[in-house]
Amino acid sequence: MINTMAKRKLIGSFADSIPDLLRATTHTGAHRDINVNELLKYEVRGLMSERILRNPNNPESYDWTENLLSEAYGRPVRDVNDITAFIDMCYTTVNKKVAFVINYWTIFAFMMDDYMDQIVMDDEGKSEICEWQQKYITGKSGGHLGLDKMLVKTLAISGQYMAPDQYVRHVVSNVRWMGTYLTVNPTKFNVDHQMLTYVQYWTQREMDCMYITVFIFSELSVGLDAIEHRLTTDPIWKAFNVSAGKHSVLVNEVYSVKSEVPKGQGRGQTFKNRIGVSPMTQLMADKQGFVGDWHLMSAGSYASGGAGLVMMEGTGVEPMGRISNRIHNCI
Repeated sequence: MINTMAKRKLIGSFADSIPDLLRATTHTGAHRDINVNELLKYEVRGLMSERILRNPNNPESYDWTENLLSEAYGRPVRDVNDITAFIDMCYTTVNKKVAFVINYWTIFAFMMDDYMDQIVMDDEGKSEICEWQQKYITGKSGGHLGLDKMLVKTLAISGQYMAPDQYVRHVVSNVRWMGTYLTVNPTKFNVDHQMLTYVQYWTQREMDCMYITVFIFSELSVGLDAIEHRLTTDPIWKAFNVSAGKHSVLVNEVYSVKSEVPKGQGRGQTFKNRIGVSPMTQLMADKQGFVGDWHLMSAGSYASGGAGLVMMEGTGVEPMGRISNRIHNCI
């Protein structure tokens, strides 16, 4: 069998996976100068993943989540959104102590993410983000929020089970993640209020998605010490982690929570993710320009695929508004 890996350049970062054609362009509007045949060379696979079953070894995981949230906030808190499912489906460990450590950090990360989303990024807000970064580096906090208690505890118990290098990598990854909130908008603009280039965008998302920390806990889950096996410097191992990390970002874009496109940014609407299907002229209307069963199936297939916004094809408000007088199958 021919070793195809030997012929391909290994991807060391998200930005390395960007085609040269896109490197100097912003990620919005860049398609105007892209040749269709060039685009056909690239694929996004796995957005509709196979069914994943929950880890059957930890049926008490719901109780862990609700107890730790209640303890942190000083009142009963229920996991009504089933955020426990993320941990149960991602990690397969049979070690209940390790499962508890992973569960605790993941719930903290979800809650911290929601909290930082609400911080206004003025000078005071940026100062607060820097304070949280310092807390995570030291593992100490004099704050009185539930998150302060969770931060101290998750670092303490994680340190008991992680190898020293794993712990350092995990802290660095989380501090970088918190730092992404210092930008004006993590998905659109850089610190100079300029539209992000593709390289800047993927570099930002590489930090924002925390895939490094998730994979460290995956190592912990299966009892793999990447340092012991000298994997952290292995180019194949690094390329695999980067590719898997980018996949997790793309899946997150499709299945992310509604707050990913907050009310006010969507002209009064709230979308479940950032994926939108542009209007296309399919020439499948009847002679009067009305939609039919074909359009229902077409738009429905995009909607069921997970897109947050599906726009019907180019539409004329009167017959003269159609693309051409010779075409009578436009809406």
